[in-house]
Amino acid sequence: MPDIESLTADLKKAEAHVRQGEEHIRRQKRIIAVLERDGHNSGMARDVLSTFERIQEGHIAHRDRLAVALGEAAD
Repeated sequence: MPDIESLTADLKKAEAHVRQGEEHIRRQKRIIAVLERDGHNSGMARDVLSTFERIQEGHIAHRDRLAVALGEAAD
């Protein structure tokens, strides 16, 4: 079982990935809004957004698993 220091470091990295994912999703939504506002097809941009959202689900699940493992290691 990983030690508390390793789990803490991994959790910090996972939290950073979640924050980065949130920013990617926000930016992609802005891109879609501009495309649609200007009358362009946003299909590909929406596909990219969907991919970002699926990746984000994985980041969140990983972060949550690490948080549980850290809590268990601390007990």
